[in-house]
Amino acid sequence: MVHWFLIILIGVPVAEILIFIEVGNLFNPWAIVTAVVLTAYVGVALIRKQGPYLIANTINLAEGPLADRALFNGVWVVLSGLCLVAPGFLTDSIGISLFITPFRRMVLQNIFNTAIIKSPSRHWKKSTAHRAHNQNYKSEIIDGEFQDLTSKNKKSSD
Repeated sequence: MVHWFLIILIGVPVAEILIFIEVGNLFNPWAIVTAVVLTAYVGVALIRKQGPYLIANTINLAEGPLADRALFNGVWVVLSGLCLVAPGFLTDSIGISLFITPFRRMVLQNIFNTAIIKSPSRHWKKSTAHRAHNQNYKSEIIDGEFQDLTSKNKKSSD
């Protein structure tokens, strides 16, 4: 986890600088500055508009089976706004992608599937929202007993 954090912490600014250099060779510098300021404004407006709605939606669904999805949707929309506020074309493209609902659903589905597969407990039950989403849900838990026969054979032959 720490390695990924360091790669992102160092890699994203380096990539942004390289993209700025390449785009600076193609366009007027003032057009680039205007685009960066405009996307930052859009990001702030997105957070201000969607933030209260997402908080209210999460509170309304707090008791229901879709509470985790509403919470993650809220987090991803705020993260999208923060990416738009950060200066750079790479973070802007990430922010715009996260704001598009089908892409956000795909990312969330991958996160939920990874969380289920990489669960620390093999007997971790899937959430009711996942069961409702996946109608073909079947338990893969096999319960049984075993007995080590190799140790008995060694004791009886001695």
